[in-house]
Amino acid sequence: LSWLEFLLYAVFPAGTLAFLLLTDNPKDMRNVKKPQANLKEVFPVSSVTKTPYTPYLLRYDRKMRRQAILRHPIHFLTKKPAAALLLSVPAGIAVSLLISAIPALQAAVFVLTAGIPYAVFISRNQRIRRQYSEALPGFWRTLGSAVSRGMTLADAVSFAAEDTASPLKKEISCMAGEIRLGELCRNTLVHFANRVQQIPVNRAVVLISESLRFSADVSPALFSLAEEGRRSLLTAEALRSGMSLYSAVIYLGYGVYLFVTGILLTVFLDTAASSGTLNYTAFSTILLTAALLHAICSGLAAGKLGEGTASAGVKHICIMTVVWVVFCIGMKLTELL
Repeated sequence: LSWLEFLLYAVFPAGTLAFLLLTDNPKDMRNVKKPQANLKEVFPVSSVTKTPYTPYLLRYDRKMRRQAILRHPIHFLTKKPAAALLLSVPAGIAVSLLISAIPALQAAVFVLTAGIPYAVFISRNQRIRRQYSEALPGFWRTLGSAVSRGMTLADAVSFAAEDTASPLKKEISCMAGEIRLGELCRNTLVHFANRVQQIPVNRAVVLISESLRFSADVSPALFSLAEEGRRSLLTAEALRSGMSLYSAVIYLGYGVYLFVTGILLTVFLDTAASSGTLNYTAFSTILLTAALLHAICSGLAAGKLGEGTASAGVKHICIMTVVWVVFCIGMKLTELL
């Protein structure tokens, strides 16, 4: 059995790792630094001179952030899905250890207990980010139209905040509130980018900030950003539609793998075991464990192909693991019959 164990337990992880590395994005596309607000621009009155109250204000800010996490944990976990693993992974370990079953079933329980919360929050995070991406071209176009008609950029932001249907309404309202309190328009844009945390927004803020240095009329830059965002959405939608076919092929391949495994267990291996020439229990354990490993590796590949990140494959892993559990239950019922 050693060669079969090596073939099944080593080939799947090694092949998946090679696939993830080969399909990874270029470094220059991922390592884009977010624009950070200049402290001298954020506090122009005090010229960054610390007062005796500065430590108390910073301590108060940290306290408010902690209280915000406790008051709105769902919002925090949606923004930081990886934080859900701090709770789900220990829970998964505890639940899997409480179950007295084969190691493969314990691993499946751990995967489902630890992976489902993370999959829920990362899917929610991706949906919100997609809504932001779809709303950005309209936001830039609204700002550009207002500026081209004689408004200042600050007034244009306040005008855009009146749009109640935009998914960005909360963030735009924060920008308008900062402007009303006397914040510089460039800094409000930087704060907006830091809250939204998307690379296109970071680049747009840099472009608008540089345009403001030379002219108050930034409408050409805003219109170009709106057009670029619209084209990016069309490209992303076409790419998503094309890559969804590959995800479907991965699911189909996993279904075929389970079908072949079922045929081997119920026909060939069962017949060989009845003649006493084969250890049915050992081979069935290896094949079922390999099927679970196949589910994990296929889920990662489906997430990478369908949505561009391996972390997005956690929900595919959970779905395939549920299919594996149903398959194991069906095989057990077949043995009883």
